[in-house]
Amino acid sequence: MKHGAIPIIVICLPVLSLISRAQQHEFPVLTGPYLGQKPPGLTPELFAPGIISTGLDEALCAFTPKNDEIVFNLIYHKPHSSKVHSALVRSRLRGGSWTPPEVMGLSGDGYAYLYPFISYDGTSLYFQSDMPTRRPELKDKYNIWRCRRNGDGWGEPEPLPPPINGRGDVSGPSMSQAGEFFFTLMSGRPERDGIYRSQYRNGAFSEPEGLSESVNVKQGSFDGVVSPDGGYYIVNVYRKEDSLGETDLYVSFRDKRGVWAPLKNLGPAVNSKLNEGSARISADGRYIFFTGYSGNLGLFGDHPAYDDILNSRLRPQCGNSDIYWVSAQLIERLRPKE
Repeated sequence: MKHGAIPIIVICLPVLSLISRAQQHEFPVLTGPYLGQKPPGLTPELFAPGIISTGLDEALCAFTPKNDEIVFNLIYHKPHSSKVHSALVRSRLRGGSWTPPEVMGLSGDGYAYLYPFISYDGTSLYFQSDMPTRRPELKDKYNIWRCRRNGDGWGEPEPLPPPINGRGDVSGPSMSQAGEFFFTLMSGRPERDGIYRSQYRNGAFSEPEGLSESVNVKQGSFDGVVSPDGGYYIVNVYRKEDSLGETDLYVSFRDKRGVWAPLKNLGPAVNSKLNEGSARISADGRYIFFTGYSGNLGLFGDHPAYDDILNSRLRPQCGNSDIYWVSAQLIERLRPKE
């Protein structure tokens, strides 16, 4: 978990309220999977411009396997406060149409709510938060929480028990269909930090084990996501020798023996001179979603127009992070030949 990899927005809550009211009156009728957006090919495309990617600071979107709900991060500042706030926002498919995005009831109270991940079977929503656990054995600031599916909503959030929480700040939760739970540990002890894996079985987590050095590289691997079948893992890496920017997305494939291959950069189609990260994979394995700043280089030029400055936070690709998606065939093209 590198705090610099999470985009930060400076915006006042009254502005959010105005945007919310405008969306309620002007939100378009959207039908079909993925908010009715045309699926991408091998070139990443901005996801739902003006709807999900709006010019605010959005990141990390996760869909339910039925494709009837999206949950994503929105990061903001309150007026006269130096603290960065983050909320979980969702839109749902109701009566054949997608609803305007709204802050979920479990967040928006001043605590951090980050890294949402919806299990590939749709039964659980995982996220990271600094809200109090009220459990003496969980004394770290950041813990991983879980909400279980409750009808067409989510139940009350509960912190995961040890051995997931309780050994340092943790983040970046994801779980394969086989119950392999992956997360990032940041304990303040470099020799211990990195990506860990635990097996969830019969309602309990096994003792976590660190992934091999092929994934946990010395530059710092953090906050990845495992594919539904557990065959590959997409991870953020900070300033690796072959990085195109500060933080790039890499993939490691796991062979039939369970061995993780060395990381491969996803390449210039995904990574830029800026930061990319925070990937998520659709439950059917067809699409990769990620957070990026693509399109922000040279935003204004030497002589910016007034409208460009005025609208620089009112449209995507103008200074804050946005959500992109791309066909997972891009990943398959990097898979080693057997």
